[in-house]
Amino acid sequence: MPKGRRKVPHLDAPLGLPICLWLELAGLFLLVPWVMGLAGTNRPGAQGPGGLSWAVHLDSLEDGGPEETLEQQADALARAAGLLNAGRIGELRGYYLLVQPVGQQQG
Repeated sequence: MPKGRRKVPHLDAPLGLPICLWLELAGLFLLVPWVMGLAGTNRPGAQGPGGLSWAVHLDSLEDGGPEETLEQQADALARAAGLLNAGRIGELRGYYLLVQPVGQQQG
C-alpha cells in the first residue's frame, strides 16, 4: 500500500450486500400491502380488508372425522347466515372464516 493511503474498514464490505438488503426492504414494503389486500379475496364475492368477517370453530360429530365434513358444515352454516365461507384458517382444524358478501348491507 502506498505511503499516506490508509485502508478504510467500512469500505471492505462488498457493495452488493447493502444494495441487496435495501432492495429486499423495498420489496417488503411494496409487496406486503399488495398481499394483504388480496388475502380476503380468494373466493368470488368475498369482502376485502375492512369488511365484516367471523371466525368460527366447528366440531365434527366423530373425533378425527374427515375434514371434508367440516368444510361442508362450514358451507351450510355460511349459507344459513347469508355469508360466504372463505375457507379454513391456516392449519387450524375446524376453524373457518365466514365473510359478508360484497354489496350486502352492513348493520
